[in-house]
Amino acid sequence: MSSVGINPWPRALLTYLVGAAIVLVGYRDTLTDMVLIWSRSGTFSHCFIIAPICFYLVYRKRAELRGLSPSPSWIGCLLVALLIFIWTLAEIVEVQVVQQFSLVLILCSLVLATMGWRVTLTLLFPLSYSLFMVPFGEFLIQPMMEMTASFTVKTIAALGIPIYVEGLFFELPTGNWSVVEGCSGVRYLIASTALGTLYAYINYNSMHKRVIFILASIALPIVGNWLRATGIVLLGHYSGMQLAVGVDHLLYGWVFFGVLMLILFMVGSRWSDPLSQSAIYKTAPRHYRQGVAVAILLVVLPAIIWSVIATKREPRAADFSLAVSYQGAALDPDNGPLPFEPRFQAADASGRFRIDTPLAQGRLLAYWYGYGPESNKLVTSTNRIVPQKDPLWRAIALSGEDASCPRSNLLRVESATETYEVISWYLIDGAAICDPVKAKLAQLLLRLKGGEEQGVHMALILEPGSRSDAPAALEQLIAGIRYEGVAHAP
Repeated sequence: MSSVGINPWPRALLTYLVGAAIVLVGYRDTLTDMVLIWSRSGTFSHCFIIAPICFYLVYRKRAELRGLSPSPSWIGCLLVALLIFIWTLAEIVEVQVVQQFSLVLILCSLVLATMGWRVTLTLLFPLSYSLFMVPFGEFLIQPMMEMTASFTVKTIAALGIPIYVEGLFFELPTGNWSVVEGCSGVRYLIASTALGTLYAYINYNSMHKRVIFILASIALPIVGNWLRATGIVLLGHYSGMQLAVGVDHLLYGWVFFGVLMLILFMVGSRWSDPLSQSAIYKTAPRHYRQGVAVAILLVVLPAIIWSVIATKREPRAADFSLAVSYQGAALDPDNGPLPFEPRFQAADASGRFRIDTPLAQGRLLAYWYGYGPESNKLVTSTNRIVPQKDPLWRAIALSGEDASCPRSNLLRVESATETYEVISWYLIDGAAICDPVKAKLAQLLLRLKGGEEQGVHMALILEPGSRSDAPAALEQLIAGIRYEGVAHAP
C-alpha cells in the first residue's frame, strides 16, 4: 500500500515537540534564568512578548507551510549536537548569555533536524527573531555611558556653560550630575531594535528597505539618548535643579523614547510596500521518515544528558579560610573597618590582609570563588568596587589608553573628604589576569584540565601617596601576591 498522500505534518510536529520538550527539561535552569532576568529587569521585559510574536509570524506562514513536505535532516542533528557542546563549554565557565543563546538556537536547529531545509528557510525570520528572547546587550552599557557623557559635556560646553568633568561625573554651577547605567540608553536601543526589526519585516518586501529601517531603528535611539541626556541636564540647570532631577527624570526619558518611536514609524510608513502574497511552493506529500526522526532524537537526548552530567557541580562544605602571601611570606589578616565596602557576590571564602612593601602600602581584599552548586561567579559585572549609585563614594577609571595589567583596572575612589586608589585583578591557576574575557578563558582551561576551583578576585586599596606611578612597579607588586589555597575553617 503506497504512503503517498499521507499528511506528514502531524508526525513532524509531534517529533519537534518531543525534541523541544527534551531540550527544555534538560536545560530548564537556563530557561529559568532567562525568565528571571525578564521579570526583574526593565531593559528586557519586552522579551516576554517575543515568543508570542514568533508564533504569530509562523501562523502568517501557514499557507506556505501547507504546501511543503517536512523531512528530517541529519545536518540539523549535527548542528544541534554542536550547540549542545557550546552550551556545555559556556556552563563550565558560567557565561550565562552564551548558554541562553545556545538554548534558543538548539530549539531553532531542531526545526531543521525534524522538518528539513525548505521548512527552515520558510520560517527563517521567525526563527531568527526568537533570538531577541535572550537578554543580551549589557556589554554595551559602559561604552554607551561614555558616549552619552562625551556628547552631553561637549554640547553644554559649546553653549558656554561652565562644566568640570571627571570621567562620567560632571559639575555645573547649579549642581552635580553623573551618567549611570540607566542613562546609557541600552534599554531604548534594545527595545527599538526589536520593534524596528519586526516593523521592517512586516511592512517592507525589499531587503534594502528592511536593512535601512533596521539601521535607523538602531541609530535613532543612540542619538536620541544623547539629546535626551543633554536636555535633562539643561532643564535641570536652567530650572535651578527643580526639574528633571527626580521621578520626572525617568518619565521624560520614556516619553522622549515614545515620541522617537512614533516619528520612526510615521516616517517609515511613507515607504511601506503593499501587502503581497508569498509564493506558495507545492510539493507532493511524502511519507515522513519517522525512523530517521526517532534516530535523531536518540542522538539529541544522550547529548543533553551528557552535557548536564559533565557540568554538574559537586556539593562541598560551606566554611573556608583563605591564606594569601606576598613573595612567599604570609600576609597578616587585617579585620579593621574599610573606608568603603566593595560589593561582591557572596564568595566561598574571603579575607582582608595588610600589605606593606616598598612598592605600596594598603589593604588587600581577596574573594575566592569555587565551583560548587551554590557558588557565585568569579567573573561577573555585578562585582563592583563601588556601586554606581553609592551615596558617599564614586569610582573614576584612571587607565586612560593604558591596557596593561594592572593599570587597566586602576580606579580612583573618592568621597567628599577622602581619596584612594584601587587595583583589582583575578588570580586563576597562579596567573594574574585583568581582562574578564581572558579570565573566562583561563577558567575554561582550568576546568578542562580537571581543576576544582575557579580562582580569586583581588582588590588592593592603596593608602594615599603609597603607589609608584611606574607601570613596572605595579606589575611587580601583583606578581608577588599569591593565594595559598583554602582550607576548612576550624
